[in-house]
Parts: sequence; C-alpha cells; structure tokens
Amino acid sequence: MPRPSPSTSRVIDLLNFLGEHPREFFSLSELARRLDLNKATAHGMLGALADAGYLFRHPVDKTFTLGPAVVALGQAAVAAESKVVAFAHAEMDELSRSTGAQCVASTAIGDEVVIVAVVGLAAVPTASDLGYRARIYPPHGLVFMAWGSESRVDEWLRTVSETPADRKRIQEMLDDIRQRGYSVAAHGQARSRLDRVMKEFQNEALTPDIQRTLAALGAELAREERELSKLVPDQRYQIRSISAPVFDSFGNVALVLILRGFPDLTGRQIKEHAETLVAACGRVTKLIGGAPPRAANHQRASRR
Repeated sequence: MPRPSPSTSRVIDLLNFLGEHPREFFSLSELARRLDLNKATAHGMLGALADAGYLFRHPVDKTFTLGPAVVALGQAAVAAESKVVAFAHAEMDELSRSTGAQCVASTAIGDEVVIVAVVGLAAVPTASDLGYRARIYPPHGLVFMAWGSESRVDEWLRTVSETPADRKRIQEMLDDIRQRGYSVAAHGQARSRLDRVMKEFQNEALTPDIQRTLAALGAELAREERELSKLVPDQRYQIRSISAPVFDSFGNVALVLILRGFPDLTGRQIKEHAETLVAACGRVTKLIGGAPPRAANHQRASRR
C-alpha cells in the first residue's frame, strides 16, 4: 500500500491522539509539542479542522478537543451495529446486574474490533472505554473468528502465524471456543503484554518483527488459556473476561458481548456466568432475526 502523505499522517496522528484523550482540551502549543509539529503547521491544521467541525475550539481559552463532525462519522460507521446494540441493551443491563460484572459490546469494523457499548461498573477496574479499538491480529479477535468462514480464518492466520505450529495452536483455541459457545480469557502476563503490544502497533503496518512478537505472544496466551478449557468446579481462577457471540441472519458474528472485571471465581461460577451470557446472546440473536451459522445456512437453503 502507498504511504500516506506527511500532511495526511499529521492529521491522522492528531485525531488519534485526541481520540485517546476524549475528555481533555489541549492548547495549540501543547499539541505541537506532543505531536512534534511545527507551530505554524499545527495552527493551520487545527484551524481548518475546527472550521469543518472535526475539532471543537473553546471560545475562551482557545483549546481544542474532538468536534461534532467526528461523532457523526462514528455514528455513520457503526449505524448497523447500533441497531443491534439497541436490541442488546436490556440483556446487557440484566447481565451486569445479575453477575456483578461490567458488560461490554464489541463489533468488527474492517480489520478492527471496536467497543460500541459499555454497561455497569466492574468489581475490578478495566480499560474498556466506549470507542476503544484494536486491530484484529491473531490471537486478538478469537470469538469473531471462531465462527468465521474457512477462507477468512486462513487469511487472518496468515497475518502473523509464521509456522504450522503457530497456526495449529490458534486453530485449537478457535475450536475450543466454538465447541463451548464462549471464550474465557486468562488474566495472565501474556494477555497483559498482548494488550500493550496491540496498543503500540495499532496504527503500524505489520513488519516481520511485529509478526514474530505477536506469534510468540499467541503461543504464551494459548498455554495460559488452555488451562481454562477444563475448569475444575471448586478451583479458583483469575480471569479477564467471558465472551460470547450474537449472530446475524447470515450466521456471521454481529456483536460480541463480554463480561469483564470479575474478582477471583471458582470454575463452577465461571461456567454459570458463561451459560447465562450464552443464553442472553441467544435471545438477542433471535430478536434481530439471526441464527448460528449452521441454522442460518439451513434457513437459506430451505427458502430456495
């Protein structure tokens, strides 16, 4: 792919920076310093973006934050997903109330996972702000890929899985998730490192070094989460989240509902929460006229 022009890169860097600080206002001088911009360049860029509504310029102290035009673009980008979230909200409220966890809804837009709704407060603090996004590099995006087509999964695996062993390890994780109907994420070192790496490389092209880093983290994560595939009822576990899919009418994963922010749980409690989550996702799937892949394929065949 061609590299963006320097002026385009500066605009992208600015919007990404403000997106990471959505509740803060910054002066021209501070933005120029933070983004390593010439003040004259920053002045012209900020003025043009503010005039177009992509930035809001405070009328008194002349500081800047994201503007209403960005909101409109974001709403347009997730218009279809917003309809699904509207149907899911009642279930998310009940899930958060009954489990004591925070319920998060995420969707895949292009090659990124984006958080589109957050309900409730977590017993254990989590970084799950509305609008958070991350690239779908293996092993990130497992629930979306567990029910994906063979060609889509192969393409996803090729992005970083350099060896047959890498591919086999992640494929086994996908198989486990599909068989259970949900994913349980470990709250270990590999998952924490993966989060940091994903944030660091969010806007960078995949290089061989990044591929090797992600492949190594995938191997560590597989070992951590393999222990969660066979839960011992009375053993206590520290988990990061439980996730399950909502399907559209084509059998695609339209939304993933995630319970997160738990204290330590027993294997029995994890299974109970997972079954509650899967049942809720099933009800949302029916509300939107969706069906799991096999059922959706059967419905389409019967209509022919």
